[in-house]
Amino acid sequence: MKIKHTYIILALGVIIWIIGALMELTHHPNANMVLFISTIVEVIGVILFLYKITRNRNLKDIFNS
Repeated sequence: MKIKHTYIILALGVIIWIIGALMELTHHPNANMVLFISTIVEVIGVILFLYKITRNRNLKDIFNS
């Protein structure tokens, strides 16, 4: 898995979080579930990002791949 895939997962989590926040503002009944799912996606993205950083010794290679 490349580092750009972890960026995409993190961005997807943020997009889902924004949608959940807008749903919460409009008092949609499933807004809490959407916010929960976005949190899970963001945690997975952070874990993958940290795994990628710890497995590669040269930080310049991480951000260029």
